[in-house]
Amino acid sequence: MPLDDFDTRIVLFGRDARQAKALADVLSKRPWHNVAYYPGTFEELLAALSAK
Repeated sequence: MPLDDFDTRIVLFGRDARQAKALADVLSKRPWHNVAYYPGTFEELLAALSAK
């Protein structure tokens, strides 16, 4: 986690969207305000990116 730049973009992945969103919700209440999550697994993201 960036300790000195709280606007750094942070993208989270989890076992599923629910887990990733839960962590994003926690982190966005801290100093980090630029937090997003991917609503799928990392494997699904890789498959989507390689399909292009």
